[in-house]
Amino acid sequence: MAIEVGVWRIDQSAKRMELTGMDLEEQLEDAIADDISILDDELMVVGRQVATSYGKSIDLLAIDKSGDLIVIELKRDKTPRDSVAQALDYASWVRHLTTACVEKIFADFQNRYGKVSAPKSLADAMNEQFKDEPEDYNVGHRMLIAASTLDPTTERIVEYLREIHKVDINVALFQAFVDSGRQYIVRAWLGDNVRLSRDEEDANDNDVEWNGEYFVNVGECEYRSWSDNLQYGFVSAGGAKRFEDAMKRLKEGDRIWAYVSGKGYVGYGEVHTEARAESEFMVSDGEGAEVGIREVDLEAQKVFEEGHEEWFVGVEWLRFVPRDEAKWRTGMYYARGVSVQPRKKTWLDTCDYLREQWEICESL
Repeated sequence: MAIEVGVWRIDQSAKRMELTGMDLEEQLEDAIADDISILDDELMVVGRQVATSYGKSIDLLAIDKSGDLIVIELKRDKTPRDSVAQALDYASWVRHLTTACVEKIFADFQNRYGKVSAPKSLADAMNEQFKDEPEDYNVGHRMLIAASTLDPTTERIVEYLREIHKVDINVALFQAFVDSGRQYIVRAWLGDNVRLSRDEEDANDNDVEWNGEYFVNVGECEYRSWSDNLQYGFVSAGGAKRFEDAMKRLKEGDRIWAYVSGKGYVGYGEVHTEARAESEFMVSDGEGAEVGIREVDLEAQKVFEEGHEEWFVGVEWLRFVPRDEAKWRTGMYYARGVSVQPRKKTWLDTCDYLREQWEICESL
């Protein structure tokens, strides 16, 4: 049975408020964009009417404190099938957004809807909103459908996706009531408004002994490129002390599995040069000479911009694929950190799967 919301005012007796005749869904986008706390006070809006690469626009795009993106779609007059399908379709596009793309979307949002006196960087806005900045952006994502009516078909579809396939999708039901000339909006959730995918996976993933191999998120943005990692044999991170510490965690001889957010696993390698600042890191120029990393032509040119200090770790890549051939399947391990020592069974299963796919033997 679909959710029904009722509101009563208690005076000498209980008096039920009347539903207004206002077209609430036409006003919801403005209301949520102005104050997203009416939907979820742990989110920040980063985009509105975000144009996708296939000619349609996401009503609202938000971000949470962990850096995960949230697709917010207004149901309006869509059919139940269309509203859910559209949210899923948008999520399939959002999952591939790089940090640079999210930063551009946020800059466009500020320029178009100017709610601040001066545009802020995404990092500054995250620090102001959440008192912290995530180690990585868009490792995961969610979908929220905002509606003023919830029919049984939508309810069945969403509950099936959530409960059976662990898809992180939910519906917020908004209704407007009137009492003594004042209007009130109430909100109800179809399911508990908590993270599903990663939280449930972590809860069900038993702790195991670390296998000695690192998960390394190599990133894909203006500061980092997997193509550069392959060509010059390194991984890198920077811009904050915690990223420097993540690089310094990797020691000579360590084995790493390289992961690109939104894509999957792209490489397996062995550390041969421990963390060094960009001014000290040397690579081969392709003609047998050793040169400073600043002297080669990197795809990620922004890595050397003033005020950004990148740390590099030299890696011999033993197995690798282009980013578009990244290995991924449901249930594999991933994390938000740059270099992680996973102690999860899913990590062991992931390593075993990748060894089989890339024909990696223990003596490699």
